[in-house]
Amino acid sequence: MRNEQSFKVDHRASGRGYILLDGVWISENQKVTIVNIYSPCDNLNKKELWESLSQLRHQDPEGLWCFLRDFNSIRHQSEREGVAHRGMEANNITEFNEWLADLEVEEIPSVGRKFT
Repeated sequence: MRNEQSFKVDHRASGRGYILLDGVWISENQKVTIVNIYSPCDNLNKKELWESLSQLRHQDPEGLWCFLRDFNSIRHQSEREGVAHRGMEANNITEFNEWLADLEVEEIPSVGRKFT
């Protein structure tokens, strides 16, 4: 059995709340950056993470970027069903959506359960 590598990692980095892999998707010869995120729950540290990720993205805009995992933020109020609403939530939603738009992030719809 032949084991073919699909992704060649050229660079690894990590910071508070993320692990980054940078490399080449071999079959397409495409530069790809994959960022696995686990965002803090508090807004101050969350915004610091967003700023760090923005700086990384703007320093290296080439290729495809894929952000994975848990942002601990919502894009729409409907994602907060059954949970007590917190103060300043509308502002947090707006800031999160603006950050995603600035980075040109496209959300891939999930299949199956609404909340994963």
